[in-house]
Amino acid sequence: MTAIPPTHMLAVFGKQLASKSHQPRRVTLYPVHSLVFASHCASLPKFPTALPVAFPEDGEEIRKVDVPVWPVCVPSPATFPHLSTYLYNKRIDFFMKSVLPRPPPPTFEHDPSRVPAFARELAETFTVQTLVKHALMVFGVWQNVCALGIFDDNLWETLDTLWELLLISIAVGTGNPSALTSLSPQPSTEEQVPTPTPA
Repeated sequence: MTAIPPTHMLAVFGKQLASKSHQPRRVTLYPVHSLVFASHCASLPKFPTALPVAFPEDGEEIRKVDVPVWPVCVPSPATFPHLSTYLYNKRIDFFMKSVLPRPPPPTFEHDPSRVPAFARELAETFTVQTLVKHALMVFGVWQNVCALGIFDDNLWETLDTLWELLLISIAVGTGNPSALTSLSPQPSTEEQVPTPTPA
């Protein structure tokens, strides 16, 4: 094992509706490094103390690492991997590819003027249902960013651009081009979003 072993296993789940309280809760486990999340997520509760890792002698390999499980409730568990990957690699281009139905054109992230043209391409290529699905993904990431208290200007600007892009593409795809001049407002950062809490 040449990489730094994970320090925790993050057990991610969403809020369960009262009507489904009798059903098993869906929980997804992610091996993580607490330093990455502690340095980016102002609202994340303190991680439990990491367990000691036995470092191998020369020529030996680490085959097993014991880590504590840390349960965290987030608004959008399904989009957590997109955000987690970004926190590790800080690659906005990879992030955009993961939440859009097709990769954006080169230099798209640095040229907002390309939004309308790319939105029309998306509207002509994909169904409205597909575009709505990806808009909900962007909204889900935004919910998690708010809940976790992530203050990353590059990520916020990208979320704003993607939100605008998908709203325009949906407007074009539904035959409502007039919506291009009066886009729905962006979700307000003051909107109440639940803070992630341990189970």
